[in-house]
Amino acid sequence: MHLLPIIASAAVIKTIKEVLPEEKVQCKWVNDIVIQELKVGGLLAKSVVMGSKIVAIFGIGVNINEAPLEGSGCLKKFAGK
Repeated sequence: MHLLPIIASAAVIKTIKEVLPEEKVQCKWVNDIVIQELKVGGLLAKSVVMGSKIVAIFGIGVNINEAPLEGSGCLKKFAGK
């Protein structure tokens, strides 16, 4: 379970790089996705026990059109549109 947030972050980064191949997309603190030091997305993960199974729950957010907070960015800005 400890690797699942890392794998999910890698998948988000890979997807953003497909859209913005010129940008250096990085993972910061496992759950923050950044471009040029601006947070463009994030990931939260939680695992719970349900009966005899362990279930992983993920919340993934990516700023597409707007940067909601100071110090954050959005993909639209880096796409130049």
